[in-house]
Amino acid sequence: MRYSFILLMFIGLLFIGCASTAPLPTTLNIVPPSSDVPSEIAAFSGKWEGRFYGGVDIALVVEKVNVENADIIVSMGGIAGWYQYMKAKVISGPALYAVSTGGNTITFSMKSNNELYIVTEEKVTGSKSKGELSRSK
Repeated sequence: MRYSFILLMFIGLLFIGCASTAPLPTTLNIVPPSSDVPSEIAAFSGKWEGRFYGGVDIALVVEKVNVENADIIVSMGGIAGWYQYMKAKVISGPALYAVSTGGNTITFSMKSNNELYIVTEEKVTGSKSKGELSRSK
């Protein structure tokens, strides 16, 4: 009986560990912004990690950014974690605005030089999820 409990705890911790990481590709190609990109837009460049307020992990990699758009990778954690390459538009704020293949919108806006807000909106229901990310190495 005691061993069954220990085994269940171990399996539970394994699942918690799996749910706590947003997967990313093994190779990231982060290109520093050119000198003509304003500093408030260039600040998006790099790797970011955080959580939705509901607890799901998220990662953002801004591989390339210019004054009009950015090449990004968005990753969501959980048991069936995933990532998707996207093209984001640079919009007023500044912020990065992207639409997933499923039609859901994602907006990343600068909270500070090392923190971002994220707001997603589900296409069908219109429900929104919010969270925060911090610059990562």
